[in-house]
Amino acid sequence: MKRLIIIIFLSLFLNSISIAEKYECAYIFDDKAKPASFERSGNFFILGNNMSQDKILFENENAIFLTQVYINDNVPMGYMTVIDKVKLNFVMAGLRFENSTSIIQGSCDLVK
Repeated sequence: MKRLIIIIFLSLFLNSISIAEKYECAYIFDDKAKPASFERSGNFFILGNNMSQDKILFENENAIFLTQVYINDNVPMGYMTVIDKVKLNFVMAGLRFENSTSIIQGSCDLVK
């Protein structure tokens, strides 16, 4: 019985450690280096300085797909971010009819 309790405790402890993730990334935009960070918070990733919460659309051992949806003045806009966990890079774009954002991409470090 003690072994079972120890095994359950260790598995819960190790799972909670693996959930803490923060990706510190960088990209070039308008010939300037820019930072981007993505930190896990439950079923979301917080971008930058709590600027937005992106929902995890899909995740496996290789990648994380994040989404964010806005509707401003009855105009919908969606953001998609893909983080490659193996290659440690990301790509992000905002989609809006006739006014989509540029595609940004860069490399990342896993810091947590």
